[in-house]
Amino acid sequence: MRKWIQKFPTIFPQDVVLLDDPWAQLVAARYKAVLSGNKSLKNWKFPEELLQYCWGFAPLRGRTWSGAKFLYTPFNVEDKHWMGMCIDIKHGHIHLFDCDHACYTADKLKPFVEPFQFLVPEIIQQCKLFTEEECPNMAMTSWPIVRLKDIVPQMHTSGHCGIFTLKFIEMHMMQVPFLRISEKYAEMLRKKLAAEFFARDMDP
Repeated sequence: MRKWIQKFPTIFPQDVVLLDDPWAQLVAARYKAVLSGNKSLKNWKFPEELLQYCWGFAPLRGRTWSGAKFLYTPFNVEDKHWMGMCIDIKHGHIHLFDCDHACYTADKLKPFVEPFQFLVPEIIQQCKLFTEEECPNMAMTSWPIVRLKDIVPQMHTSGHCGIFTLKFIEMHMMQVPFLRISEKYAEMLRKKLAAEFFARDMDP
């Protein structure tokens, strides 16, 4: 998808950055290290590996965050459930795309999303790529996280969270409603994605 964003700028929005699960796991791991060391973020030596993503050196086909309005990433919880995340830089909040709210209650999910709530604004400040006009809330110590409900279709059987997460990110990025995403289309969406991988150098 990152390659398509770069290759077809008239089709795909150019004010977005598509990250990956290794970035999400890195954020979670670094936040855990801060907590285990009883440190505050203000006295924390910010790891350069996180800044590598901001500067566009990672992931593969990454781009600098400069000029971006939204950051998107899939992230995996406990190696058993996938969710999508949209970080709104302009408004300073984070939306979660979760197709199975029954899998994790709000209380159970909290420790897994808390790292993003506190580290994302810190990353935005440390990378020094945004003005106060572009990100008015960068000085906040935490950004609110909202798990979207009404607009995100829910699955009733397990096993579709991976493909749903990818489609949620793609469709939200393209400002297309999620109405066409349902379990009856899950297998078709997998085959479609496989075909897109096969023909990724062709026109979309």
